[in-house]
Amino acid sequence: MNKFLINNNIVLIEAAIIERLRRSGDVKLHKTLMNAPLIYNEEAKAVLRKIYQRYINISLEAEVPFLMCTPTWRANKSRISNSNINPSVNIDAVHFLQEIRNSQQSGKDLLKIGGMIGCKNDCYKPDEGLSAEESEQFHSWQISQLAEASPDFLIAATLPNVEEAKGIAIAMEKTGIPYIISFVISRNGHILDGTDLIDAVDIIDSSANIKPDFSRVISTPER
Repeated sequence: MNKFLINNNIVLIEAAIIERLRRSGDVKLHKTLMNAPLIYNEEAKAVLRKIYQRYINISLEAEVPFLMCTPTWRANKSRISNSNINPSVNIDAVHFLQEIRNSQQSGKDLLKIGGMIGCKNDCYKPDEGLSAEESEQFHSWQISQLAEASPDFLIAATLPNVEEAKGIAIAMEKTGIPYIISFVISRNGHILDGTDLIDAVDIIDSSANIKPDFSRVISTPER
């Protein structure tokens, strides 16, 4: 993945698919799992496929890579266990995106599939974030499920605190799959727990034997 990123100056990634679905009114989101169960409903699945395809079309027309992420932001073990949704939803979600990629007539090499997870609790409340140890234990199940389906990379999105990100990074590196750590950033350029973004990158990089992708691609500016 790093070589892929280095060789491309512009990379397209999806933007707030859940909000797009919520505001469209075309589908009903699951109360706790959000868009993950949509892959088991043919009509909802078609809506989701159409959104991904629009991104793909932009990518192929502009000849820039597209990082497409599974609709599994909230599909952790705890939420799945408290629902009647298929426990293999993370695996199935990766396969869903693989089917979309395989259906393209050209440009498949520009499309990379990421297995996505989110924080355990509210992504805007850093005080609800897990410790690094709790995080590694909590997120390992979902990370392993996604890894089993062989995505191109793993990604943790909308993380509000550095400690939970540390645990996720440690769990992700154990899979041997490239991974990305992504935070919620405040207006002053800090993580929501108050950590400076540059410091957060340094903390994650020093916590994992295998550093996240992007951290080694984008140089850290001097302060």
